[in-house]
Amino acid sequence: EYVNIDEGWWRSGQRDESGNFIVDTTQWPGGMQAIARYIHGKGLKAGIYIDAGPRGCGKRADGTHFVGSDFAYYDHDFLQFAQWRFDFVKVDFCGGMAKNYDPETTYRSIAQAIRRERSDWWGQAVVRTVESLAEKPGYHLAKSCRRRPSRTRVRTC
Repeated sequence: EYVNIDEGWWRSGQRDESGNFIVDTTQWPGGMQAIARYIHGKGLKAGIYIDAGPRGCGKRADGTHFVGSDFAYYDHDFLQFAQWRFDFVKVDFCGGMAKNYDPETTYRSIAQAIRRERSDWWGQAVVRTVESLAEKPGYHLAKSCRRRPSRTRVRTC
């Protein structure tokens, strides 16, 4: 049902002057919206990955970490994922743990960003999942968060 593009899709780890992801068009000809459109054209749903902290879980061949998001970018990043027409966003927490972020505060900020996302794209449910919380004892925030464009609340499961 889903084709999920995991960590490593954002090889450059850079943003333009507006805060948008700079996507490697050699890796993704046509950009991320084109790949989401292609996946949808096959009758599947498209998913993408981001970390809640400034670095991801995995490392490149040179040993540097992949880049994630951060508090300053949550609103912008989730809006960009919606504009690209992704149905699913996996939000990991390796970078958040590395920066000693509080998981509850972090994921509440992400939930607020999702609520503020006012994209009016096609009425499908957008699923966001949270990962890596099992590694931190005492935290059980959510298995997933769902948001439908017609609703303003985030439902945790």
